[in-house]
Amino acid sequence: MYKAMPRRKFLWRSEFELTNANKGSFVPTLGPKHEKTQAVLKRLISNLIAALAISAPLVAQPQLASGSPSRSGSGSGAHTPGWINSGPSNSGLLLASGGSARSSVAATAKTPQSALKQWWDFQAEVGGTWRALWDANTQIPMRIFGSGIAVPGSVADPAIAELHARRTLSKHLALLAPGATASDFVMVSNEVHRGIRSIGFTQFYLGMPVLGGQLSFRYKADRLVVMGSEALPRVKTGTVENSEKLSNSKYQDIAAKWIREDGAQRTAYGAVSGLQVLPIIAAVGAKYHTVVAVTIDSTAPIGKWQVYLDAKTGERVAKEQVLRFGSGTVEFHV
Repeated sequence: MYKAMPRRKFLWRSEFELTNANKGSFVPTLGPKHEKTQAVLKRLISNLIAALAISAPLVAQPQLASGSPSRSGSGSGAHTPGWINSGPSNSGLLLASGGSARSSVAATAKTPQSALKQWWDFQAEVGGTWRALWDANTQIPMRIFGSGIAVPGSVADPAIAELHARRTLSKHLALLAPGATASDFVMVSNEVHRGIRSIGFTQFYLGMPVLGGQLSFRYKADRLVVMGSEALPRVKTGTVENSEKLSNSKYQDIAAKWIREDGAQRTAYGAVSGLQVLPIIAAVGAKYHTVVAVTIDSTAPIGKWQVYLDAKTGERVAKEQVLRFGSGTVEFHV
C-alpha cells in the first residue's frame, strides 16, 4: 500500500521582498519554517537570471560586418547578436587573404589575465556579487550580471538611466572597452520593455563606425542588473581623407570583379558606404581596416554581397554573402 503524503502548504507573499539579505535577487519570502526551500529557490532563480543575462541580446547593429549604425537617439534595443543567431557577424565573412573570420565566439567564464585588475576594481567599486561571461578572443566581458546597483528612478526616467549609464561607462571604460574613450560611444537606444530599461551604444573611432562594436546597460526594478559589451578593444587604424578616396564607380568595379571571379555570371552595383572600421578578430585581439562597403547583387548563382575594400587603395579585404539559405521538407495530407 502507498501511504498518502501530506500536502505541503506554502504561504507566498504577493510582492517581492528586497531586504539586505536578498537585495536584487527577487526571491519570494516563504517564512522562517522553510529556510531550506528558500535557499533552493534563491539558487534556482540566481541560475535563471544568469542564463537570461547570457542569452539577452545587445543593441542595434549586432553584426560584425554590416552597414553603419544610426546616430539618432532612438531605435530598437532588442536585436539578437550574431554570435547567437549565426548571422552575418562572423560565420559568413570571407577574407581576401584566404579563409574566413571566426565562426563563433569562444565564450569563457574564466577572467582573462589582462582584465583581472579591471575586474577586481569594478567589483570593489560597486560592491555586491557579480559574474561575467568573457569573449576569450577580444578579452571583453560580453555579459556582466549580479546583485545590481541601485539607481532610483532609472526605469521610469530615461534621463536618469542615460546619465548613470554614461557615468558607468566612463568609470569602467578599461574593463568594458579597453583603449577607447567615452566619446567613442553614441547612444542609439533608450527604451523600456516589460519593465526593463535598455540603453544601447554603438562604437566609433575617429568618427567612423566600428562594425560590431556596441555596449548595453539594463535596468530592472531601479537597479542596473546586466551590462553587455561587444566593444572592440584598442582600435587603431588610419583615417582616409576624401581627396585620397577612389570614386564610387571604381569601388563598384573592383567589388563586382571579385564576385564575378567566384562564378557569378551577372552582377548589379549597389550602394557604397562611407568610411567604416572593419575588425578581423584573431585568436587574441583584432586587426582593424579602414574600409568602404560595396553592395553587389549577383545572379546565376543568386547572391547579395557586402564587399569590403581598403578605402584608400581599393584593395580587397573581405566579403560576405548576406542572403541566408535553407532547405526543408514539408509534409501534408491531400
